[in-house]
Amino acid sequence: MASITRFYTELHVSILKRVDQKQPTPSKFSGSITTESAGSYTLLPIVPVILKANGKELPLYALLDPGREISVIKGRTASFLNLRGKVEKVLTRTVNGGAKSVDRQIVNFNVTSRDGLFSFDVLDAHVMETFELNKCSIILATLSKQWPHLAHVPVYSTTQEDVAILIGHDHPAAIEIFETRKDPFHQRAPRDYLTAFDWCIGGPSGRLNDKTRDCFHSHLAERECDVMLQQFVEAETFGTKPNVEKAVGREERRAWKILNDTTRHNGKRYEVGLLWKMDNPDLPNNFFAAQRRFFNLEGKLMKDKELAMTYGSVIDTYVNLKHARKLSRKEVDSGPVDRTWYCPHHPVFNPNKPKKCRIVFDLSAKYKGICLNDVLLKGPDLLTNLIGILLRFRQHAIPVVADVEKMFHQVRVRPSDGPAFRFIWREPGSTQLPDIYQMDVHLFGAVSSPAVCANTLQRAVKDSENAVPLLQQITRHFYVDNWLASFPSTTESIATAHTLTEALKVGGFPLTQ
Repeated sequence: MASITRFYTELHVSILKRVDQKQPTPSKFSGSITTESAGSYTLLPIVPVILKANGKELPLYALLDPGREISVIKGRTASFLNLRGKVEKVLTRTVNGGAKSVDRQIVNFNVTSRDGLFSFDVLDAHVMETFELNKCSIILATLSKQWPHLAHVPVYSTTQEDVAILIGHDHPAAIEIFETRKDPFHQRAPRDYLTAFDWCIGGPSGRLNDKTRDCFHSHLAERECDVMLQQFVEAETFGTKPNVEKAVGREERRAWKILNDTTRHNGKRYEVGLLWKMDNPDLPNNFFAAQRRFFNLEGKLMKDKELAMTYGSVIDTYVNLKHARKLSRKEVDSGPVDRTWYCPHHPVFNPNKPKKCRIVFDLSAKYKGICLNDVLLKGPDLLTNLIGILLRFRQHAIPVVADVEKMFHQVRVRPSDGPAFRFIWREPGSTQLPDIYQMDVHLFGAVSSPAVCANTLQRAVKDSENAVPLLQQITRHFYVDNWLASFPSTTESIATAHTLTEALKVGGFPLTQ
């Protein structure tokens, strides 16, 4: 108790020292982030900090942004400090309603004030390549003449330093304001803020007499121009791609190794392992989280008997086709600890087929900050360009269209990876304990499934007698599970369709026309 009291006493004294200083330690940076409006700029609180990580220290500048939900660090700074963290898919939204899903690396580091009195651990910061901020600032000496209350807190401008981190409201202690100095006669006058990192200035600068136009700014017109240019290029190229092989990364090499090592034919159909990012993914036990999701689903099914019957019939179909099976108590207990995952599921209906119910397994549902898709590789991109397929489809007079029935469910999962596809089920209204089932086929919601199934489809053709001509059909005329081809004559179309159907049938891929 005494140590806690002493800590807060020292904290209070350090703040009072800063407030009582006649000439506080000046911050060496201040800038704006809006465009000019009648000679006025809006200043944002930018402060000097020391960033610490992995035994390294780096003096830089931080923008204290209470309107931001997350904290951000520039990629160049993160690389310099050797910051490493997991990569997550993040949905970013803007105030105008725009949304974009991007992959972001999440890292941790420490920020300390230049005088060493305050230190904060910034956790779960997102790594971004740029903030779209320029390296210029306005002349603050002019501000001091116009606003006398700023003269007591000297802040020197600079055009050489860069803002490398944004600290958001996810770390409120780091952006806390201890004291505010303002002009009592002007509500929109700039204000001095005393923060843990020193004094800074924020707010409208007012009308300036100098002709300086330097400021931090984000120009939306430039961004829109970039988008329009990109759209123009895409329209002109019309989906064509340069015939240049991309460099194969470490993750893609690992995915190819798993595909080559685990793909085998068991006599009826192909079996492939999951594309794990690492040998030991160390998945947490999410049984109770999945159980809560199932109870919510069960309550919904009990209110809609027709939906309950439809949903149950889909489960029964999976079991009858041996796509899924109920596990015994021994099988449940013997599952690998680090590779066992319980997949929440829910019904989805196609508006064009309102009576057809599809069960979707939510493999992006997180538990303790992780989901199954986080530990799976996407694998190589084997998807054929759709525009090329459509152009070739109109090349000849005789068209042929077909698709592989339940393509993802035609590829079985390697038995050692099966526990990752467990799910909970019982008939709605049953008083028995829920049973544990396991999907023994690759699931539609897994990020690895498209690469696994596309590669297996090609493997089935390669293992056939007419490998060369049929492989061309797969790589040039297949889009996921749809075959769209055209032929100069009916005889050739029938012969190719028959040969391809038989080859895929041996591989376990029923082709329906």
